[in-house]
Amino acid sequence: MLFRVVPTSNHQFSQYIHSYIEQDVLQLKSIEDTSTFLLFMKECAKRVGQLLNLAAIAKACGIAANTAKAWLEVLEKGYMVYRLPPHPESFGKRVVKVPKLYFYDTGLLCYLLEIKEANELDQHEAFKMIAENYLLNEIVKSFYHRGESASSLYFWRDLRGKEVDCLIEHGGKLRAIDFQPFSTTELEIDFRGMEHWQKLSKYSMFDSVIVYGGKAVNRQTNSSMVFSWQDALSVTNGILIRDLAKFYKDLKKKI
Repeated sequence: MLFRVVPTSNHQFSQYIHSYIEQDVLQLKSIEDTSTFLLFMKECAKRVGQLLNLAAIAKACGIAANTAKAWLEVLEKGYMVYRLPPHPESFGKRVVKVPKLYFYDTGLLCYLLEIKEANELDQHEAFKMIAENYLLNEIVKSFYHRGESASSLYFWRDLRGKEVDCLIEHGGKLRAIDFQPFSTTELEIDFRGMEHWQKLSKYSMFDSVIVYGGKAVNRQTNSSMVFSWQDALSVTNGILIRDLAKFYKDLKKKI
């Protein structure tokens, strides 16, 4: 299991949500129907890690599209959610130009998805997106802890669905990270997405990282660097602090 939902936190999240809506939200925006705003948060949670479709969220909540736009801005100002933009470069393909939606707190996300027990998480239909959100948050936090903006984080997806979960621009280099939480053994890791990305971008294996859901293993393949989700923070620090190839060589000496 990638991470655990703490069952005893459900009451705390419930209190937090209601305090947030009744105090912070009402200060930022005059919202009379707080129950519909809570529904709006839950609909956002259902679409975590997906391309942002405000029209669909508005329809599900029975509100106007302009209202959904304003409410999303409230959630962003309150550091509840953030958008991950698509990379501005197409790399020779027709690409999507819509951002993805993520939550800053995956515990809160699980609460909004009504996940009450840890053993419910692995079988939940949104497990992959929750895990992706968790790992992406680790990268975002790494930037903030270093006093840097996380504005150089992107994703890339062409119109045929080929995708790179996270692109990091840092130190004049572009790194690609693919999250594969369902891959719990090395044999289950799918390298085809990264190989496709490398052909398009002309970036090397040292610029490509796969973070999978198995036990700690750090190795180099013909196409990518492979790390366990447990080492996600080390991967990010390797990207931000030094060249990842050197980081890998130093790590290999220790294992």
